[in-house]
Amino acid sequence: MGRRLANAYRRTAVAGIASAGLVLAGLAPARGEVAAPAAPMQEAFANGTAKATARVARVAPGVGSLSLAIRAGIAVSDLQNNVAQSEAQAIDLGLIGTTLASEGCSGDPILPAALLPKGTRIDNRQGDASLVADELPLAGPLAAVGREEVWATKTPLAGARSTFVPAEAPALLKLSGGRAEAVTEVIDGQARQAHATVDVNLDIAGLVQLQGMRWEAIHRTGADPHADATFDLGTASLLGLPVPLDSLHDLGESVNEVLAPIGLTVQFPRVERFEDPADLVRITPLRIVVRDTQVGKALLGPLLDISRSQREQLFDDLSNTMCELAAVLLVGDVGVSIAGGTGFLAIEIGGAEATTGELVLGNPFGPPVAPDGAPVQLPASGI
Repeated sequence: MGRRLANAYRRTAVAGIASAGLVLAGLAPARGEVAAPAAPMQEAFANGTAKATARVARVAPGVGSLSLAIRAGIAVSDLQNNVAQSEAQAIDLGLIGTTLASEGCSGDPILPAALLPKGTRIDNRQGDASLVADELPLAGPLAAVGREEVWATKTPLAGARSTFVPAEAPALLKLSGGRAEAVTEVIDGQARQAHATVDVNLDIAGLVQLQGMRWEAIHRTGADPHADATFDLGTASLLGLPVPLDSLHDLGESVNEVLAPIGLTVQFPRVERFEDPADLVRITPLRIVVRDTQVGKALLGPLLDISRSQREQLFDDLSNTMCELAAVLLVGDVGVSIAGGTGFLAIEIGGAEATTGELVLGNPFGPPVAPDGAPVQLPASGI
């Protein structure tokens, strides 16, 4: 009896040891093989930030370091995380507008701020929305009607378009076909992109015609990253005769040779790329500078030099009598100085830039500007 119990116990122990060995063998990796590490989690795409800026024109008359800049046809779109915002402005009067709307001697501004052009802005925080507005700026040498279009969706996507109808500064330049467009968006949840374009035609003093000019800047990060900026010119003519477009450098030299007698110089656009502090690509404006005109120097220069002290005294007397006229008198004095060759007039046509980047934390915008439930109708030309 004792022998049978001992044998039974021995068989049970052997069976238990064998079972434990099988379990351990199943847990251990196969001989000669290394256990595969766990697959790393793929990092989710972040919308990040994107900004596109386009501008039809900037006119900056001035004397010395004083510049009274006016901008026209401005389109800006901005995307940060899930918030998309855009703004279009047909006219920005800059320092002149600020002066006109500031309080005068009587405490009242020369012109109510409500009458100054402000632009049109929208964002997507209350859903998809769009706005269209027409702008009629104050009368002046570049008076024109402009259209402002903005749209934003929850994609997120933001777009702005500013159309600047034909404008003219007599005997100096004519602008036509002016349109600036800026779009920022997240594409298929895999890439962020900023795209800015400007289209405009230009006639300089009836001597130089540049038709079909186009500035374009595009910046994309995430899937298929790339950044590029270009300037294209449809046709060009000097003194009514067409010229070849094989070399922009040669064209610039020919244009400046034609314009030199009337005191104008032109700098054609160039591409600029920056990586610090932000990754940005830009195509610069076509820049026209009016300075030291020979005719103005010969006719008005000596007279302006002789009458400088008298003009300063007259300016002070009129300003003290009616200080609201100070801004108007300043603009007039700058204009006379330009005509006399002692001031300058810088005119920038076109220009576009684009940038995108990684995740931005926080809310960079103010109160929502889109009406609740506003329907969105994207422009016919698309994005």
